[in-house]
Amino acid sequence: MNFLDSDKARAVKEMNCIVHCTQKARNAFIKGNYKEAARYYYNASRSFEELDRMQLTKQVTEDQWFQIESIRGQQYIDKEIAEMRSKL
Repeated sequence: MNFLDSDKARAVKEMNCIVHCTQKARNAFIKGNYKEAARYYYNASRSFEELDRMQLTKQVTEDQWFQIESIRGQQYIDKEIAEMRSKL
């Protein structure tokens, strides 16, 4: 799963909700209860949006971590260069 570890349990719940809601929506649709089907599909859609938000959170977190590590790496390189120059 492409979610933060802290979001994985919640992501599974959202996925289960999607499956449940789409099954209920299908049954309501078959019975001709379109309003009920729409409510279930709406709930499934909210779960999809939540999964997307959690996935985006992971991507942003990974991007920020990479930027921080890049800065740390550059700081280390700059420090090493400064020390070499001071020995000249």
